[in-house]
Amino acid sequence: MKPSKLKRDYVGCRVMTTCIFKTPLAIIPAYTEATITYHSARGSDLTFDPCPHCGIRQKVSHVKSGFVFISYGEKNI
Repeated sequence: MKPSKLKRDYVGCRVMTTCIFKTPLAIIPAYTEATITYHSARGSDLTFDPCPHCGIRQKVSHVKSGFVFISYGEKNI
């Protein structure tokens, strides 16, 4: 699949984080898989897969594109 030049086309794509994310509720380790659920000029909103230990699904907003590695596979909508 050819990479898109429009960031809005990445909504629904699977990504992998390249750094640690710290939120008030959790610490998300590097190389965790997520899905881009929304994109704006301030960054992307990521929804992470449920934690295998506790089952919590974390959402992080305003993530800049340099903090994720975008997989160019099919979208998971």
